[in-house]
Amino acid sequence: MRADPRVVLLDQQLLVLYEEPYSTRGVMITSETNELRPPPMNQGHS
Repeated sequence: MRADPRVVLLDQQLLVLYEEPYSTRGVMITSETNELRPPPMNQGHS
């Protein structure tokens, strides 16, 4: 059975959240899930 693309995306998001919670990807993902707020320090980091 093939893994559902949604499951793969969730796995990737979780990996990013746990491995790089303060990275650009982490901020984007947490913003979409509304589970965590992007760190204020990243606001001056574009």
